[in-house]
Amino acid sequence: WGAAWALAEMAGAAAAVAFYVLLRPDEKKSGDEFDNYKPSLMTRCLSEFLGVFVLVLTVGLNVVMGSTAVAWSAAASLTFMTYALGNVSGAHFNPAVTLAVAASGRNKCSAKDAVAYVIAQMLAGVAAGLTVGSFHAAGPSRDRRFVLAPGSGYSATAAGFCECFFTFVLC
Repeated sequence: WGAAWALAEMAGAAAAVAFYVLLRPDEKKSGDEFDNYKPSLMTRCLSEFLGVFVLVLTVGLNVVMGSTAVAWSAAASLTFMTYALGNVSGAHFNPAVTLAVAASGRNKCSAKDAVAYVIAQMLAGVAAGLTVGSFHAAGPSRDRRFVLAPGSGYSATAAGFCECFFTFVLC
């Protein structure tokens, strides 16, 4: 397994380099060109895709593996993705955040950009969900179903209030 492990690590490193080159073309610029650089919409959407994918994948893998540290893992992935990509796209990583930023009237995100961001975010969520599904199907809890519903002892109203409140805090 040693060779396969090393090969997987090399493939991961190659993917990281590819994303870095795609998301950070400003690194090859200098002077005024560097100072005035604004990432293209495609670069910003790729940034949003990567951030959402990593966040959803992290939460999903924690859930299907039965981790008790889902909140810590989600916070860590969101923190490092925001730090790494915040100055590329704004690090919205959530359609609600994107819509709030676009509607805020601060000219931080145009309607066209918001639509593109939301599409990238939704595609990333689906891609991460499919990836988590494949891990779940092969994992130790493959016979367990994970249903999106309020936890035991909580009503839909309570869950909806919490979702609304924490989305408000996030935005």
